[in-house]
Amino acid sequence: MTRSAGGGLETPKTPKRAERRPRAALHYLRGTKIGDDPPDEVFERFIDAVINGVGTAPPVRYEKVSYNAGFWPLSHGGTADLTYDASLAQGVQLLTERAAEPGDVIFGFSQGAVAASFYKSAHSGNRYVLVENPSRPNGGIMARFPGVSIPVAGVTFSGATPHNGDHTIDVARQYDGWADFPADLWNPLAVANALMGILVVHGGTQTEVTADEIRAAESAGPEYYQYDADSNTVYYLLRTPSLPLLMPFERFLPRRVADAVAGPLRWFIETAYDRSDYSRPTRSTFLRPLELLRRVVGADSGV
Repeated sequence: MTRSAGGGLETPKTPKRAERRPRAALHYLRGTKIGDDPPDEVFERFIDAVINGVGTAPPVRYEKVSYNAGFWPLSHGGTADLTYDASLAQGVQLLTERAAEPGDVIFGFSQGAVAASFYKSAHSGNRYVLVENPSRPNGGIMARFPGVSIPVAGVTFSGATPHNGDHTIDVARQYDGWADFPADLWNPLAVANALMGILVVHGGTQTEVTADEIRAAESAGPEYYQYDADSNTVYYLLRTPSLPLLMPFERFLPRRVADAVAGPLRWFIETAYDRSDYSRPTRSTFLRPLELLRRVVGADSGV
């Protein structure tokens, strides 16, 4: 979808592919050191897949921004790691010290995407590729609860990725709770599914996502691919074939039983999301129970 001059979203006749410009350097920030943490050569192959999938020109070189990527005390370094807020600040500082050239690509995954978002708020002239971005305006958990702080853990929910006109590509996997958290908290199954997605979807992105999967999203419908002209941002949502809530049971459930449960469950979970405009910062709220009931009961009757 694309935003028209009047501010609305409309479906483009042809997808808005990433702009192919002269090849430049790519500066990348990895995600929090929790769970899956593949070596740099594997992560750079993941970058290759994303760059190929979105259609941008391959960079001439990759330059890693080696920040702490901590989430005290849960990350791999335990109590020796920085808090989340301190780690972000370090990532932004080190990225700033790189003095990226105009046209260079800033690539951030997970926590690295939040650091890139902070950097974007104070710099212009670069291109951004953000994957599993917790600051995704409509879906990222940092944008769902802006301003919330957990002082004991050093975590501040910093809000949405800013718009400064720089071309930005934001790729999220469906039901990864860091980047695709529900807007309606009255739907407990959607919340539980997103939290499970953090465990079983998020980390695997670095080894599972393919260029073909990203390209396929462009023709999958407006829920999976949008372009917002006002912010010059392309949003991808990569469909998760299995619901995270059901993934632990797939090896035990007969296929016909799993399929019979998955369809209605996915439909109900989707009632907690508003996928009309990924560029609009959207908080999570406790909708009135009657409003949720109206959505569920009246979806097919026009209520």
